[in-house]
Amino acid sequence: MYLWIWILILLEDPDHRSPSAAFPCSQDHGDLEKNINVVLETRGLQRPQSYVTKVIQLYDTMNVRFGVMLVGPTGGGKSECYRTLQGAVTRLRSQMNHKDPAFQVRGF
Repeated sequence: MYLWIWILILLEDPDHRSPSAAFPCSQDHGDLEKNINVVLETRGLQRPQSYVTKVIQLYDTMNVRFGVMLVGPTGGGKSECYRTLQGAVTRLRSQMNHKDPAFQVRGF
């Protein structure tokens, strides 16, 4: 339940940071971030950095949890968030042959 509340808080306030939360600085999401921007541009969507950050946070959360639930207001970008992530990791693996095994062709 606490994870759902945290995801809801992240979707509502992109700059929200819990004082007890530690965010790893050593993670390099360069290739993923570039491909997220490419996918958003291909779909004709805006590319605010706060939204790109949300997609990266979803990716990180999916790598450490067995189940993830996106919750938020209607029209808040939940569906497009996971579709963008799906397109970015699929593009990294199938079109760019990225060496990282975490980037797999995904279907939701």
